[in-house]
Amino acid sequence: MHIRNEINLLNFIEASLGRPFVWGQCDCNTFALEALDAAYGTCLAGKIMGQYNTLLGAVRYRKRSPWGSFIALIEEAGFIEAKKGFQQTGDLLIVEDPKWEMVHICLGSIAASAFPDDGVRTFPMAMMADKPYRVWRYACPR
Repeated sequence: MHIRNEINLLNFIEASLGRPFVWGQCDCNTFALEALDAAYGTCLAGKIMGQYNTLLGAVRYRKRSPWGSFIALIEEAGFIEAKKGFQQTGDLLIVEDPKWEMVHICLGSIAASAFPDDGVRTFPMAMMADKPYRVWRYACPR
């Protein structure tokens, strides 16, 4: 990640801390895409922002979206899978579930995401140690 992109990402995360969780506006998926937009100047968040407003709506949107999954969306945008354990700042950490992909953003030894109970917050990467997550890195626009 280029230093300018990293600064943009960290500034976005810092400004977002404590932002309330809202399905389709500031859930883990929309928040991650907004962070990437801030870091890289992409326009990814607009692809899903406002398309649902409940957990059930999110699950339904995933099934009817043009991509079918969050991973397909980011692959189309130029993300590649990286090796787990070698994540770096700006990488997406995706915990897959049959209904939904939970997305966090790696910030080195910590990560950030939006959570239903307390909104946007950071947490130690050590909390991901026993989670079955995959790492996705922005390689280039397609």
